[in-house]
Amino acid sequence: AGMVAEQLNQLPPAAFKAMGTQQFQQLPPAAFAGMTQQQMGQMPPTALKGLSAASLGALDPTALAGLTAAQGKGLSAAQLKALTPEQKAAIPDSVKNALSAAQKTALNVG
Repeated sequence: AGMVAEQLNQLPPAAFKAMGTQQFQQLPPAAFAGMTQQQMGQMPPTALKGLSAASLGALDPTALAGLTAAQGKGLSAAQLKALTPEQKAAIPDSVKNALSAAQKTALNVG
């Protein structure tokens, strides 16, 4: 549970596919600063949905460029509101277009 950003960054993207919600929740929020775009794309939507606002807030905006529509649709309005303007801007348009009206309101888009 004491993983740091540099260690998380070294995990192969395929490892993220195998990790469950509980494993991600045990990581300290600061560790998420090391997540890459490729790793984000492999994270199960249910695991992403279980992250705290602090963990999401620690993500580098470039990691959010790897977000998929399935992952985005699973995020709560509260999680989306917690993102910084830079993080929100990095989310691909294809993901933003797939969001619900409430999620779009939380992101301040469309």
